[in-house]
Amino acid sequence: GYDSSIKALSTSTIFITHSQDFGTYTTFRFCRTDNGGNTWNCSTIEGNTTNQYGWYTSLDAIDGNNIYASHQDGGNLDLRFCQTSNGGTSWTCSAVETTGDVGRFSSLKAFSNSYIYISHMDVTNGQLRFCRTSNGGTSWTCGNVESTETQIPQSMDILDRDALYIAHFDFYNDLLRFCKTNNGGSTWNCQTIANTSPGVNTAEAIRLGLSLLDSSMVYVTYGFNDTTNGIQEVRIWKYTGSVFFKL
Repeated sequence: GYDSSIKALSTSTIFITHSQDFGTYTTFRFCRTDNGGNTWNCSTIEGNTTNQYGWYTSLDAIDGNNIYASHQDGGNLDLRFCQTSNGGTSWTCSAVETTGDVGRFSSLKAFSNSYIYISHMDVTNGQLRFCRTSNGGTSWTCGNVESTETQIPQSMDILDRDALYIAHFDFYNDLLRFCKTNNGGSTWNCQTIANTSPGVNTAEAIRLGLSLLDSSMVYVTYGFNDTTNGIQEVRIWKYTGSVFFKL
C-alpha cells in the first residue's frame, strides 16, 4: 500500500493505485470496487521480479473504463504512464521521461481521453516538470515549470483543458509556491503563497494537496512535521484569483 492514490467516480465505483513491496522488487498495483468498498478486485498494472515499479503513484479516470495512472520506475528512475480502456482488466504502459532522476511526486490529471497532464520532480536538475499529451499518451511534450530545490511534494488540479494549477514546496528557500497556466502549460506564472517552517527539510515530513472549484476558489492545504522546532500543523490557503488568504 505504499504511495497510494485514490479516485472516486461515485459512492460505488472507486479506484486505488499503490506500490506492493516484495523486498527486492516492487510492483504497480490497481484495486477497484463497484460496491462502495464492500469488495475489491486487485491486480498488477506492471511489474516483475527485477523492477521497482509503483513509486509515487497518481491516478485519474474519465469514466469506469478509461483510467490513467503515473508512477516512477524506482530502478531506472523514469516517469511512466499507464492507461486502460476496459476498467483495469488490461493496461498499456510506457515511459514519458527517462533522462535523469525523474518521476518523483507525480500528479496526474485527465481532462479527457486525449488531454492528460502529469507534473513531477526532476531531482537531477532540481526542476518542477510538466508533461502534456493531446493524443491519449501516444506522444508527450514536457517542459520545466520552474527550478527549485529537489525533493518537493506537489499537487496539481485542472479547471479546463488550458487552465492548470500546481502547488509545491521550495525546500531551498523554505517557501510554499503556486504556479498556474492559462495556455495548457506553454507558459507558467508562479508566486509564493507563504514561508514554510524552516525545520521542515525532507519530503517525508510534508503532505500537500490542491483543489479548486473555479479560478477564484482554489484551495491549497498542507500538513507538516517540524521536528527541529517541535511544530505539527495543518494549514489551508484560499486563492481568489490574485492573492492567497490563510484560513
